[in-house]
Amino acid sequence: MTRALGLAVLQLLLLVGCSDHPPVPREQLIDLLIELAKVQGWASAQTPKTAIADSLARSQYQQVLAQAGVSAADFEATLAYYRQRPATYEALLEEAIHRMTVTLEEGKSDAAAAPRLTPVAP
Repeated sequence: MTRALGLAVLQLLLLVGCSDHPPVPREQLIDLLIELAKVQGWASAQTPKTAIADSLARSQYQQVLAQAGVSAADFEATLAYYRQRPATYEALLEEAIHRMTVTLEEGKSDAAAAPRLTPVAP
């Protein structure tokens, strides 16, 4: 059984290594990485770290992938594809970080521009 699993993984890696395109398109992968970073941030903020928090984080990862219509195997194969191309992978990660930064900055400016409510005396 273990040997069969090892051969299957090897075949998958060879298939990905020979492919000109990853299973998950670049733009979709960036979106997934951003969503998964949010889940990771939530999971990291849980105190104390518990098995329940870990289980919820894994469930959230699966939900993010499912909502995007991406299997865990395709996601992992896509990461393997990019890891074999370090410069391309680095550029992809930088794009994801840039988009997250822009989103955070837009959120801050939206909050600053929101009208301030003043309490009304009864």
